[in-house]
Amino acid sequence: MPAKLGAIDWDLRKSQFFRGQALLPHLSTISALSQIFAMLLVHSKTDASGLKLDMNDKLYTLSQQLGDLLLRRGWQVSTAESCTGGWIARCITDIPGSSNWFASGFITYSNAAKHQLLQVPLANFDGPQAPGAVSAETVTAMAKGALAASGAQFAVASSGIAGPGGGSIDKPVGTVWLAWAWSLGPGNSDSIAQVYFFEGGRDDVRQQSVEAALNGLIKLLESQ
Repeated sequence: MPAKLGAIDWDLRKSQFFRGQALLPHLSTISALSQIFAMLLVHSKTDASGLKLDMNDKLYTLSQQLGDLLLRRGWQVSTAESCTGGWIARCITDIPGSSNWFASGFITYSNAAKHQLLQVPLANFDGPQAPGAVSAETVTAMAKGALAASGAQFAVASSGIAGPGGGSIDKPVGTVWLAWAWSLGPGNSDSIAQVYFFEGGRDDVRQQSVEAALNGLIKLLESQ
């Protein structure tokens, strides 16, 4: 017996709507459904304060703060992401007007992409002595590569093991390397890298990585 919600028959597989028959008697039902779906779509995107529900409020606030700092100084930022898969760039560009301070985002999940797009040396990945994708050497090269490719003044890079698999004794699940690079003219170009050991599931690790990346950018900008 098909499921019911009031007088609405939800067994759409046999619905006359899909056979193009008897459409007019159901216009009121279609209108009601359209309104319901429209309301669901709106509420899935924003809450009462206008913030994105699918973005942690803290990340939204950090992204706003970062944008204010960059805009005030006339600078731009680029991202180079592996384990976060574009989440950092997504947070930044979710802020209205972010085209004024966001230059570009690179999602380089594979080692080949890291090399081809960001000029990360292949030596980082090949051989038993290579530092690997999840290392200070690799994220630093990613951040510097993003700077060179985009022309931005700041860049942040991420590479880690979000899980649930892929961990090792030396690099357990939750290990994430982040790097920040900047170029503000002669004598003011450098980079820093830091390792984190996050806990939780895959999304937890990724979200904490994004938060740390944004926080690092803000602290770096405030120090300039």
